[in-house]
Amino acid sequence: MNITEIRTITFSDLYALCNKRNWYTCGTNAEYELMFGKAKGNMTTDKMVALAKDIIEHSAPHLFDDCEYNGTTPLAYVLYELADIAHTTFEGV
Repeated sequence: MNITEIRTITFSDLYALCNKRNWYTCGTNAEYELMFGKAKGNMTTDKMVALAKDIIEHSAPHLFDDCEYNGTTPLAYVLYELADIAHTTFEGV
């Protein structure tokens, strides 16, 4: 039996997360739209990393000041937050 895990992130959940954390305030409207495009379809690990890096690049650096103190990195922090809003389904069950 072949079972495939599929993770998706809704635009509304991503928008709410960015607003809640004050992320992506350093990006233009066009860059913001492109960021949402990275959240389409199955969110593989590579896609999650690309989305997290984009969010960090377009967010105020001070938002991640506590990461190292808390034993993490900005990338890991954003990835955990994205994983928390991702919806997982399974095909082939």
